[in-house]
Amino acid sequence: MGIAFIIFVFFLLIAYFFLSRTASPVPYFPSNQKDMNAIVDYLKLRNNHTVIDMGAGDGAVIFAAADYAQRHSLNTRLIAAEINPTLLGILYLRRLLHPYRAHISIMYADMFHYPFSKIATTKTVTVFYYISPWLLQQAYGHITHELPKARIVSYFYPLPHKKPSKQTKGVHQLFVYSA
Repeated sequence: MGIAFIIFVFFLLIAYFFLSRTASPVPYFPSNQKDMNAIVDYLKLRNNHTVIDMGAGDGAVIFAAADYAQRHSLNTRLIAAEINPTLLGILYLRRLLHPYRAHISIMYADMFHYPFSKIATTKTVTVFYYISPWLLQQAYGHITHELPKARIVSYFYPLPHKKPSKQTKGVHQLFVYSA
């Protein structure tokens, strides 16, 4: 009975970090794998480019981008920003095992307050996010303040009151904006 209790407590802790607004204010929903090629295409990876995934979750987008950048011999800098400690652990483990790991940074960061202008050191910056529609405007405001020349790719939800420069349909939609 002791081991069952320990496993139960472990799963309760995991659930807490996935569902608690204190531990993670944005719920975790992974990007659909069927859209991953379109997402990477919309990131427009190239040399001397920084890509920041706000709320990177398990890193599906960052590691798909890393695979692409490695295949094409790019020096793209990839940054996974995440606040959920459980997902951060997954990100660190995935980076440890990835051959492009020297180009991948993982940050414990609140997407609504972190000074991203201090880490986006290249001239070309793309920000990717897949967050709840009620938080999009707040995230967009912070991004445009911190990275006024960034290109923004939003997955699933469009920004309210903002016309995208590019839009596509896959399983879910992608929207591209200029900051």
